[in-house]
Amino acid sequence: MPPAPDWRRLFEIEDLLLVLWTLVLERVATALLGVSHLSWWEAGADSLTPLATVALSGVLAAAITESDPSPSLDEALLRRVLLWGPLLPLASIVVVLANFARRAYKKAAMPAGTSWAEVPEVDDWPGPLVPRAMRRLAVVPYALAGDALVRYFVADAEARLAFADRHWFTDVTVPLVSAFAAYLFFVVGPRLTVGATTNPLVWLARFAGYFTALGLARWSLLL
Repeated sequence: MPPAPDWRRLFEIEDLLLVLWTLVLERVATALLGVSHLSWWEAGADSLTPLATVALSGVLAAAITESDPSPSLDEALLRRVLLWGPLLPLASIVVVLANFARRAYKKAAMPAGTSWAEVPEVDDWPGPLVPRAMRRLAVVPYALAGDALVRYFVADAEARLAFADRHWFTDVTVPLVSAFAAYLFFVVGPRLTVGATTNPLVWLARFAGYFTALGLARWSLLL
């Protein structure tokens, strides 16, 4: 069972920033740059934009570092499930091998003839410890990339609904589910990795707050 939510900390600064970005800042940045939000990340099939490179570098740094020295290896891996996705089994193997190398190093530093049974187990995250504030900051650009995808899928759903036929339910459901998945993997996943709450009720509230802001932003464009 996840811990009971602390409603005084329902929204973190990242949630407020994402809402502010959705309502105001994204529109200002788009007007200044003269290009769509999605094109900031999309540079063609074989290249990434500088901003996309920064976003990927930040989320990779958050994935391999840790800010809490206390969780077990299993707990640390569980927090990274949504971030690594299908690559999690490979990442788990790499982490286990890294911990085996750390244990072997400990054995080598002990007196000759020490058996493996005498060497303490290594069951924590092998990556470097970094302050949580730095890791939280590192994943912000990645969340903005997810916001671009969410907007794209929502706009796609609206376009499909405008020309709906008898298959309208399927046509609209696919982009809406994709929008939810973009939020899940680009916003929730990285923030769980850097230590955010795992309580689903809190995340439902954050998800509702973000989509409310997104709806208000799109509604204001129609006025």
